[in-house]
Amino acid sequence: MLFRSFLDRIDGTQSEWPALQGPHNLSNAAAAAAIAFYTETVDFVEISEGLRTYPGLPHRMEQVAEVSGVAYVNDSKGTNTAASAPALAAFENIHWIVGGLAKEPGLGECEPELPHVIAAYTIGKAGPAFAELLEGRREQFVTELMLQGESKRRARNEVDASIDRLIYYAGWSDKYQQIFSSVNPVNSSHFNFSVLEPTGVVSILAPDDSGLLGLVSNIAPVIVGGNTCIALASEKMPLCAVTFAEVVHASDVPAGVVNILTGFREELTEFFASHMDVNAVVYCDGDADVGRAIQDQAADNIKRVIERVDTDWAADASQNPYLIRQTQETNAACVSPVWFMII
Repeated sequence: MLFRSFLDRIDGTQSEWPALQGPHNLSNAAAAAAIAFYTETVDFVEISEGLRTYPGLPHRMEQVAEVSGVAYVNDSKGTNTAASAPALAAFENIHWIVGGLAKEPGLGECEPELPHVIAAYTIGKAGPAFAELLEGRREQFVTELMLQGESKRRARNEVDASIDRLIYYAGWSDKYQQIFSSVNPVNSSHFNFSVLEPTGVVSILAPDDSGLLGLVSNIAPVIVGGNTCIALASEKMPLCAVTFAEVVHASDVPAGVVNILTGFREELTEFFASHMDVNAVVYCDGDADVGRAIQDQAADNIKRVIERVDTDWAADASQNPYLIRQTQETNAACVSPVWFMII
């Protein structure tokens, strides 16, 4: 703090020193200014100009381009967490390309700076490991639920229940076909099977009073059954939906399978129900008039309408394989037996 007092006597601020961003560089600049002052090497005008024009080191927080207001920063010399953490602390709204060859386990000193990162793109040998670590954002979900009015206890319970629900439906991914498919008796020389196939694109109007658990409880059974979904997040509690979209983006879920929108329900419900490329619509809120309107709009291409109003998403009854079944089509297949003789 003693050194930083010298910066008050310099023209300009740190925002005007492109190669000296971040709190660590601010401390370095303050120390350099103090040394220059005491040794009478240069005056404050020269110090100010030096800070403004200092080119920095190649590959170390080096701004290589700016396009449409987006700065592209090369920090490839940051090859461990201690070296990379100051760069993450120096900027906001970061899209982070991270990977290569890990030199140490975990995210180390980078972890406290993750709130500065809005998306991460993992590459190289360490890519999958980094993706797994970055998805562990439990405390961020808890904080967002608290910001939206939940108590800390309820927020933690909701995050834990959401994780458990994803694990529950993941366990059904290779089992629901055995439960709901069948071999049908026929009076002829062939076999007849009933099998489930995904209905296609499912639009989801997620519950408005459950920012995370309700969203997860509706997305999971849809995609486990092989569908893609377009989900409209809670209008009152949208923060967790945005973070969940980032988690999905960084996971192994293929691009385009889960699509999450935020917006006003009154404006968007009609499009979720009437769009001709949507094959089924799930809605979780609304009175009888809203339900009738969705039914009428869905009739144009005879899409399936699934009502899940007044559901307690924290209850065990709100998770079951029948929710997977609701967005499946039952198709029949006939197979003729092959007879052969070995001589």
